[in-house]
Amino acid sequence: MVVGRGTQEMLAERDDTLHVFCYAPRKALIARTMQREGVGTEEAARLVDETNKQRDQWVRLHWERDRRAHEMYDLSVNTERLGIQGAA
Repeated sequence: MVVGRGTQEMLAERDDTLHVFCYAPRKALIARTMQREGVGTEEAARLVDETNKQRDQWVRLHWERDRRAHEMYDLSVNTERLGIQGAA
């Protein structure tokens, strides 16, 4: 299993891979960050937004693609509904 860093593009030509996009609504990401990092709502929102911005920039810089583009994935999983362990 390879996670993150644009592997959906890095391994796009391989037919022995399954590309999964894990996501959650922003409010769920903020709540999860507050719990994990022990910070307030404002700081958690800043961290979530900064992390998403960095991820977007990484994929755009290296592959000139939108990391959230549905055609890059075989499956999308909502971790708010399934939880982190359920998505794994």
